[in-house]
Amino acid sequence: MTTPPPPPHVKVCGLTRLGDALLAAELGASYFGVILTGKSPRHMPPRFAADLLHAFRNKHPEGRWIGVFVDEPVETIVNLARQLDLFAVQVHGPTAPLLEYLDPKQVIPAIAMKSEADAARAEALDPAHYAILTDAFSPVAHGGTGKRFEHRWVQPLFPSRQVFVAGGLRPDNIGEVVHALAPGPYPHAFDLSSGIEDSPGIKAPALLREFFASFNRAFAA
Repeated sequence: MTTPPPPPHVKVCGLTRLGDALLAAELGASYFGVILTGKSPRHMPPRFAADLLHAFRNKHPEGRWIGVFVDEPVETIVNLARQLDLFAVQVHGPTAPLLEYLDPKQVIPAIAMKSEADAARAEALDPAHYAILTDAFSPVAHGGTGKRFEHRWVQPLFPSRQVFVAGGLRPDNIGEVVHALAPGPYPHAFDLSSGIEDSPGIKAPALLREFFASFNRAFAA
């Protein structure tokens, strides 16, 4: 009998409070996202982000933190990646200039999915970008919109790249999302933010617990 692959990882993004990050880790999150662009309501100024990551790492030194940027200058992204010792940077904007300074595995391009044609655009990315993030298109925001896209558009990419799937994931729909992709392949990680919040950047502990319970049930079935 073939052993089924392990379930995808979970990334909890837009974290602003230590308690939320610690709860996410306790529940099983593998990746933790901090928004380092002023263009987001979940923005964390670098000095506060540094305090958050330092306090978290005192308890979970293995935590993989990903910084999110939207059209910031290359120098800003590189400096913060190094100062905060980020596992990776998630970039909404050009990524090629960053490859001169950061390991390509540290640079995660974000692709807004408006139609199936955008999956081809993701597939055509430089192979150096082993990891990519796919999110629902919005004309007014980069992530955290609560919108979903058709995940089957990007399912062919799952075996060859580490795909983070974001966009409108909530406790009441993650089971539906998992079953729609069955029997796989599945993405490397599901990325959630607004679907488990009381307000931007303020995670709701009950929703976080409910999400992981629903997620675990979907893969136990």
